[in-house]
Amino acid sequence: MKVTPPEHPAGNTLLVPSLDVGTPPNGKDTIAPRGADLFARSRMRPAVPTLVLAQLVLASFLCGLIWVVQGVLYPLFGLVGSADFGAFHTAEMNRISWIVAPVMSAELALTVWVLVLAPREPLAWAAAGLVALAWVSTGWLQVPLHQQLAAAGFDAERIDRLTSTNWLRTAAWTVRVGLLIVWTRKLGRRADR
Repeated sequence: MKVTPPEHPAGNTLLVPSLDVGTPPNGKDTIAPRGADLFARSRMRPAVPTLVLAQLVLASFLCGLIWVVQGVLYPLFGLVGSADFGAFHTAEMNRISWIVAPVMSAELALTVWVLVLAPREPLAWAAAGLVALAWVSTGWLQVPLHQQLAAAGFDAERIDRLTSTNWLRTAAWTVRVGLLIVWTRKLGRRADR
């Protein structure tokens, strides 16, 4: 038995996912699936290639952003005078956090989701390792340095340390984008077979 979407009064089909629930062993029609794993049969569950492509989009955004931070923003910290640095730094942190935090969180969630769906895929683990590197670098290096700059004000040595340690995140997201491109192409070749 196949459950199909109802017709809209105007004649258009409503966008409701259909679910092929199969016929039970006794041959009688039923609306209950044979197996207990209804979600696995549902078309609502995204496929791993879709999730990998979504990761590639988020990682590409973060990679572009981190290159702007590495090549433009952090070097500009040194050009702000000490009298204006506190206000500049606070404004920069408040503004960029609204951009970075949700995208990094979404990237982490997608990474975990793919690991759950494809736990034996080496590329999933490699991609997850690069996300972990970016998060560890952010939490243990960049955030404490930003907190120190917020407390102490302009400090050329801390700004240099912030810029140099940020290369870890820059490298992690750059390599991650390359890895996700390779994985997406691999999944695309598999789908073509």
